Amino acid sequence: LTLIQFPWSPFCVTVRHILERNAIPFRLRNIPYHERASIIKATNGRGYTVPCVVDGKQAICDVTDFGQEVARYIDRRYTLNLFPKEVEGIQLILSRYIENDLEMVGFKINDSYIVPARPLVERVMLIRHKERKFGKGCLQEWTSHRTYLCAQFAELLTPIDHMLAESPFLISNRPLFVDYDLYGVIGNYLFSGKTKLLNLNTFGVGTAQWQVLPRKIESLRLNYASQDPGEKPSSTRIERAHSYRAHSGRKTDGLTASFRFREQGS
Repeated sequence: LTLIQFPWSPFCVTVRHILERNAIPFRLRNIPYHERASIIKATNGRGYTVPCVVDGKQAICDVTDFGQEVARYIDRRYTLNLFPKEVEGIQLILSRYIENDLEMVGFKINDSYIVPARPLVERVMLIRHKERKFGKGCLQEWTSHRTYLCAQFAELLTPIDHMLAESPFLISNRPLFVDYDLYGVIGNYLFSGKTKLLNLNTFGVGTAQWQVLPRKIESLRLNYASQDPGEKPSSTRIERAHSYRAHSGRKTDGLTASFRFREQGS
């Protein structure tokens, strides 16, 4: 199994965490934003987006809004039961809130830090894409409004924070897709290393348990930053999946509980 990704993409963080937490071995291939040839060839022209999972002769991309085709393929392939029928409706409602309202704010904050630091060609192509979609000068606008956007992100997280204060996961006693979805969007928000979660009473920010998510995101960021920008994405570099388990012990507040996963191996 090979995961083709942009490391900071919230949807790539989601899929990668599904693979890691379920101890599914996979190869990781990071690609620059503007180089989609590997995806287009693997899907025989049917897709060009990340995340893209290549499994033997099959390649799967998300091709519809809120389709979650990649996550659903992994779910079927490894029998993870991340999309149980009895909660399909509430998962759809929550995932749309997470991927639309929450992600729409979080990615702007992360982009304002990440895009200016990318190599020249990739940076120009990223800015071109963003400005075609959001208007000329959008990156500068997001940069100048970071404080407001961070406050807005925290406000949008508040109802989720209340939900997780009552249960370790959003709608079940185990993580379902929507929990990984939330992990991905928060992971994107934290990816730059310049942001933190603010003004939430029940997050348990600063506790030992909560620190695992920033450390995981920092590991992803440093791993990607250490690669030579001129180097072709490696298809042979294998990242052995890490095994995660939830901490045992007393109940904790807020999102802390939802991300209480620690590494058991290298």
